[in-house]
Amino acid sequence: MGLKEEIQEQVVLLGLSSDVVSCAEHDRSELLAKIRAQYVEGAPCVWWLSLKGPQRTEPGNINDARRRLPEGTEWAWFIPDPDDGTEDLPIFRATVEVLPRLFNELGFFEYYLIAPELDWLLCETDHNQLVLAGALAE
Repeated sequence: MGLKEEIQEQVVLLGLSSDVVSCAEHDRSELLAKIRAQYVEGAPCVWWLSLKGPQRTEPGNINDARRRLPEGTEWAWFIPDPDDGTEDLPIFRATVEVLPRLFNELGFFEYYLIAPELDWLLCETDHNQLVLAGALAE
């Protein structure tokens, strides 16, 4: 079972089906292209190694990540990175407040949270660091 399927299974088990919704394929492909164009330089194995524009790194995890998001952020694009070299990353529309609960049920993985309007990006790396880009880094 891949990471996307593990997440989907936990979403159902935790009763979060209305809070974490997988993007339709057409929308997902278009959205991934927009995010990559705005934030990613080249084709790195993980995005955070080649982010464009302003960025900063600080220690943290999902609980710290929630506190770094702009006040009033209710949902974000959630992109788990299975770290298997795939460029075909899944995207979920996720209510931010339920993510710690979901993550507690899964093994560690790197992920990205992106603003609905794509004006900021946050990544938790496998080095227990948060990478903040776009408006979050200013």
